[in-house]
Amino acid sequence: MPNIFDRTKNGVNNTLPTPVTIDDAGGSRFPIVRQRFVRGPNLEDSYKFSATSYITGDKDVKEADNISTLDSPDDLKIFPKDVMNVDSLIINNQDLPFNRKDVAKSNVLQSTVLRAPVVNVVRSVVQNMPSTSSDMARLRFLPPDPNAFESCSFASGQTYIDPNRRGQEWPGITSIERSFVMAKEHAKEKPKTTIYGVHRKKHVPARKTEDELYDDIEPGPHFEQYIGSADVHISGGDDEETIYMFQTFEECKFPSIMLKNIFTMGYRVPTPIQRAVMKIFLLKPKNDIIAQAQTGSGKSAAYLLPLISEIHKLKILRGEGLNRDSPYAIIISPTRELTLQLYENARAFSNGTCVIPARCFGSFAFKENRAEIHAGCDILFCTTGRLKAFISDQTINLRKVMFFVLDEADDLIKQKDELETDVKLLKDLMSPGHRTLLFSATFDTDAQKVAETFVRTGYYFVSVGIMNAAVDSVEHCFIPTRKTDKIDVLFDLLKNDASQVMRGNRIIYKVPKTVVFVNRKKLADKVAIALTIKGIKAWSMNSDRPQALREEALNALMHDEESNVIVSTDLLSRGHNIKNLHHVVNFDLPDTIIKYIHRIGRTGRIGNTGLATSLFNLESENDIKLAPYIIKIMETAKKEPPSFLIELVDRMEKNYQETMAFCQSEENNK
Repeated sequence: MPNIFDRTKNGVNNTLPTPVTIDDAGGSRFPIVRQRFVRGPNLEDSYKFSATSYITGDKDVKEADNISTLDSPDDLKIFPKDVMNVDSLIINNQDLPFNRKDVAKSNVLQSTVLRAPVVNVVRSVVQNMPSTSSDMARLRFLPPDPNAFESCSFASGQTYIDPNRRGQEWPGITSIERSFVMAKEHAKEKPKTTIYGVHRKKHVPARKTEDELYDDIEPGPHFEQYIGSADVHISGGDDEETIYMFQTFEECKFPSIMLKNIFTMGYRVPTPIQRAVMKIFLLKPKNDIIAQAQTGSGKSAAYLLPLISEIHKLKILRGEGLNRDSPYAIIISPTRELTLQLYENARAFSNGTCVIPARCFGSFAFKENRAEIHAGCDILFCTTGRLKAFISDQTINLRKVMFFVLDEADDLIKQKDELETDVKLLKDLMSPGHRTLLFSATFDTDAQKVAETFVRTGYYFVSVGIMNAAVDSVEHCFIPTRKTDKIDVLFDLLKNDASQVMRGNRIIYKVPKTVVFVNRKKLADKVAIALTIKGIKAWSMNSDRPQALREEALNALMHDEESNVIVSTDLLSRGHNIKNLHHVVNFDLPDTIIKYIHRIGRTGRIGNTGLATSLFNLESENDIKLAPYIIKIMETAKKEPPSFLIELVDRMEKNYQETMAFCQSEENNK
């Protein structure tokens, strides 16, 4: 094989290779198995040593002859200083240091290879290994001669100036994912662009098959007890009439095809929140609704079912055909994942009717997203950013909107000022006669006050059970620990319920489905890496990851028997239904009790039992501050708080009283 580092003019072929199509991933802190490479002036030689492979195992770069895939930590390689050609680069290797400082000091970084005209792989990372901008800066190589070859380098964004070509800058790429999303958010459609010869593959979210649509969480052993014992409170309205709640789906007079879909989903009788909301929705068409019920109680179906039924009947009555740009209903949720879930639920319920649901959210390729909306859009499931963009470029207009729904409303209108402003602006664009429906598992006092500004006078307030309480079908477990011990405690906790299988000479632990919550994005990556190294295949889930990988992580949790752990920020804490999820772990306790309620509510849904384990950091001010609220939540759910929490709160109360007494005595002495 010829030496590709030969800079003789006779060996240079100025013909550029065909650009490689890569997936929509890259930038900072994206947990992918990545190999950075530059293609050389000789196309034949270049193709034989460069490739990229993602953690999914998919071979996204098909054109390369030699694709290197990292399937386990044992496969980690970093290449030594004396690499001079393709053969030695592939054969000679040494272990990759995990410490970031060690990585920076590694021989490969000091290698003269970095000054060669063509550089092969300079770094490989294991599944879920985070790559920040600063990490990539240390490993950056940008080509000094763009006329000789193309670069497929995922760089840090700093500008590289070749010493031999002063005054001519070769710009780096700053956070590919971020810049790509910003480019897509422009209302004007832009042609497919080439970045250093790389064509980005646009993301189009997958749609569930019909079998997957109806593969939902089944009612658990405590379902009958729940629907029989839950107290429903209805207040407000425009008269003093007592609301008689529906007891069956047949009483709602849904179309027969909808009833078939409902029963196929595994629904038999309405839950308490569904009984109340569906009655008000159908018989009080001029009243807005604010509804609160515990996690996993069926709130989404409570508004989706009557909404689909009413739109179906309206379209038949008016003889309307395809609705291309003006939906009858807009449902806004705080995250893309929840938007997708609600969209798929609507597809399941509306299958066979004349109602067509559509979706729009950030990272969905603009052109494809428009095409999907123009193919039919009676109910639009969306996040606010993409909705505003489509309203601005007139892809969507709001002239027909009859129903405006906020799912996880307290999060949308209270906790995020920008979202609250967006929602108010959207409401102002709709016709004055539209109905507003707000749903959430929690509405604290402040959230209720803000919610009341979104609805008209005479609205109904529906609540089920105790306000802002955790579901009583979840067992709470608290493990006192220290920050430095958390990883080991988590691994032992998961390993205790795992079965073991051998993969070569490694032990892989098959863990029951578990979601591990952390408070920081980087920590999600680090915990997932640590578990993977120890033999528990884990995925990282946070807002810095590309949408394609976020969806893939959830899909793996659903269908991959060995990928049963997701380490997530609060991105997954609200609204998500994950079948057979029986364990939630708080690696970090959240900063509010409301977030705690939502996190543990991912399990124990619709009558099923679940377990919520929290690693309580005895040195954390946040955890100690949350302790009294946790005890109250557990007592409300008729659970026994752990003794160490009770003792901790008693000491806090005693110290508080002593401090107040001391302050009072000092005041009296004055």
